[in-house]
Amino acid sequence: MKLNTVKVSDLKKGDIVLLECEEGDIISRAIALLTKSKVTHATVSRGIMEGLDFNGVGYIAEETPKYATYSTLLDRTERVAYVMRLIPEEKDMQPVMDIVDRYVEAKWPYASLAQPFLAMYFLVKDISDTFHLCQIGTKLMKLAMGTMIELFNQLLHDGKNPMMCSQFAYHCYKEAGTQYEIHMKGERNPSLLTQVVKEIHERYQEFEEDLKADSLQFSSDNMKGNVADTEEILEELCKELQKSEDLQTDHITQENEVYELSHDFIVQVIHFCKLFNKVFVPKEEQIATSKADDSWLEQFSLMQEYFIAPEDLLHNTKNLTCLGTLDYEGYHI
Repeated sequence: MKLNTVKVSDLKKGDIVLLECEEGDIISRAIALLTKSKVTHATVSRGIMEGLDFNGVGYIAEETPKYATYSTLLDRTERVAYVMRLIPEEKDMQPVMDIVDRYVEAKWPYASLAQPFLAMYFLVKDISDTFHLCQIGTKLMKLAMGTMIELFNQLLHDGKNPMMCSQFAYHCYKEAGTQYEIHMKGERNPSLLTQVVKEIHERYQEFEEDLKADSLQFSSDNMKGNVADTEEILEELCKELQKSEDLQTDHITQENEVYELSHDFIVQVIHFCKLFNKVFVPKEEQIATSKADDSWLEQFSLMQEYFIAPEDLLHNTKNLTCLGTLDYEGYHI
């Protein structure tokens, strides 16, 4: 179905603008493949900014490396963009923009190299075609945990839980008040994370010690990788994901049987989720993960708002509607 178009000059304050994959960017490509989506980045429109260049159009706020910032859509007009708006529409979006401004002024930190969220997207992905990627996923989680230790140390210093672009958009709406909160559909396909929870239920004694262990202590043995490590792992991940996608496109029969996950993989997931909870979930909403039982991991798997992807904002909400794709009206920087 062909979508309508929305003129860039018709964007309103608070519109969420989702951008398709950025060509040549490995993180953008990994997000697209992991979330099975065209969109990989979320921004919040500032509406018409009177008195600014380009007739005040295209101005946005976004969470990008290193922190939340003001920017423009006009330097990325080669990317298809989708315009999302609340339904029913709120006439006064200033409360949302006030939260946006607060995050930008505070230079709210971005999740370094996106590794933790890529690893989380990996875990909440449909299990039917990810089992064979577990080895790569383990590498990605280890790399992400090294990054999260650094982020945790920074969190202790400045008290700011880092975010990705889609969390930024979601939380700006949520913190503006109940009438602005984005409601997720809630249902998710079975995933590696739900499979981990299931296997821990069945093999509880095997994981009892890890369930109550200190994730920071466990993670101290994971060395922080560099950009080259990240790119190498993401290239490997994208190659395998693309292979899986091509097989499905060609209607080649897939093995849908879910095999027992390895002990080491499940232990890695346990400690990854513990550390993710410490770093990205505000203290007042964190789950107590020191208990020996496995209920905390099941609770964590339901905390969808902390690992929302751009795809979720496009297709998995109850009260955002897609108005169409953006017409840049010839504007370009």
